Amino acid sequence: MKVENLSDSFAQEAQESIAGIIEQLKAKPVLVLDQLQFDRTAIIVMDLVNGFAKEGPLADERVKRLIPGISHLLSAASDRKIEMLAFRDCHGKDSKEMRFYPAHCLADEKESELVDEIKGFHFSHVIAKNSTNGFHTTEFLNWLKETRVDTIVLVGDCTDLCIQHFAISLQTYMNQHNFEGKIVIPMDLVDTFHLGIHHGDLMNIISFYQMMSNGIELVQEIQYQ
Repeated sequence: MKVENLSDSFAQEAQESIAGIIEQLKAKPVLVLDQLQFDRTAIIVMDLVNGFAKEGPLADERVKRLIPGISHLLSAASDRKIEMLAFRDCHGKDSKEMRFYPAHCLADEKESELVDEIKGFHFSHVIAKNSTNGFHTTEFLNWLKETRVDTIVLVGDCTDLCIQHFAISLQTYMNQHNFEGKIVIPMDLVDTFHLGIHHGDLMNIISFYQMMSNGIELVQEIQYQ
């Protein structure tokens, strides 16, 4: 596709498509946590670190606002003895990713640490990752090969980067191996940053559509009985 060949009606047609996606998203159900099989479920928290929530060049208030809801989920999961894992962005100064983004979440600095509000929870794994896509980490792939978990609830940030990259990689891995597991994303517990032409709400909607189109389950929220 050549951008200059886009029709004059493209913006209007795109607006109509976005409206259609929003209607599909509004129709998504809620998830009742107690309906899951606890010993076959895992909660994965993606990149709820200081460098995206509280300080540094990539910190954003939208991510910070996720903290209470995710903390509540982790507390409920802990009470039910559901396994929990966390990923944290963690780079060396020579990380290739620094060619595309400002220096952030450097190893052994506070930015790469989980936010204090979730540090006290027991995670079976806290996995450092050197790219947006935590799926490629050896520690996670080893866990995936050994686990009995078949339902993964994914929360955190950023929707259009680390969340989407991980979710689609995991879903396509499961497709390749005909694995009957599922990935569930509560839309109220993921978000992305808003800066310049990177419109946070638009990026969320596009990412939700792409994940939904790949077989990932979206829910409005998680309810606790």
